[in-house]
Amino acid sequence: MATIREIAELANVSMSTVSRLLNGDNTLNISDETRSRILEVAHKLQYKTIKERKLKETIKKCKYELAIVHLYSQAEELSDSYYLGVKNSMIYEAQERNCTITCFYYADQLDIQSVLERYDGIMILGGTDAFRKELYEIDKQMITKVVFVDFDPHIREADCIVIDFKQLMHQAIDYLLGLGYEKIGYLGNTNFTYDNMKDYIEGEERGYYFEKILKSHKKFSSEYLYNCSGYSSEAGYQAIKNAVNKGGLPEVLFVVTDTVAIGVLKALRELNIRVPEDIGIIGCNDTPTSEFLMPSLTTIKIPMQMIGEMAIVLMLNRIENTRSLGVRVSVPTELIIRESCKS
Repeated sequence: MATIREIAELANVSMSTVSRLLNGDNTLNISDETRSRILEVAHKLQYKTIKERKLKETIKKCKYELAIVHLYSQAEELSDSYYLGVKNSMIYEAQERNCTITCFYYADQLDIQSVLERYDGIMILGGTDAFRKELYEIDKQMITKVVFVDFDPHIREADCIVIDFKQLMHQAIDYLLGLGYEKIGYLGNTNFTYDNMKDYIEGEERGYYFEKILKSHKKFSSEYLYNCSGYSSEAGYQAIKNAVNKGGLPEVLFVVTDTVAIGVLKALRELNIRVPEDIGIIGCNDTPTSEFLMPSLTTIKIPMQMIGEMAIVLMLNRIENTRSLGVRVSVPTELIIRESCKS
């Protein structure tokens, strides 16, 4: 392992200067050039501070058996790379922290209670209305072993990670209105309601906020809501074909996921409807293929890696710290501008 003496000799500075810089002494007064030289040498020699070495040892000792329960089937997961990306980032982060991780699919007649009893903690990924009735059968003490990923179970004791869909839809609509679009459509699950008594949205939040925000701008038209039966490219393909047969497409269409948007773009090409000349398309998730579509897809990026990392961080925190209240983490989103909307 590299020493402070070696770094000082190679950087041509004193050992005291190296020690103070690498240990975060904010009172150290040196030039940017000297600072950069020391850090570059330390990086090349792979130097670790005492704090970093202790942290690494702590992580090495962090040995837990974790599980991921995917609420969709394996076939559904493979048809949409978003959940696959989130799951893979959880697996990577768990392995980095020396934890074992096992994956299950709820669609395979899984007994959640038995998984809870077997593992130190589980991450439940992806929300479904069918699963909601199962939530309240989980023992309250057991719920502290769960992190809900990508949906909020609305259980006081539960930890969850959710997407800020309100921010997401504001980003999309503000951008489209700024481009001058007047007739804005939505293609996705249009089954959504707001429960005033429980103060939460049932169903697809993107659709709910789409309608609410456009109404505030006096631009909403139910004529341009198109229901999509699923989140696959095939579902998007069929949904847009049905929409065209009915006639009267909007000027631009928000599509619930990039995977669905792939099917939409394919159908529009077959129908000789040009994107973005005849209709603009904006997707959601920023999956790896979105940049390489023709045209490349403007989309709202949801940080899959951040979601996976935060799920493991919350899980380990939950295991190692006793708390009765759950933590709700809201993940921000980012507009990625490409070619599928008129500039």
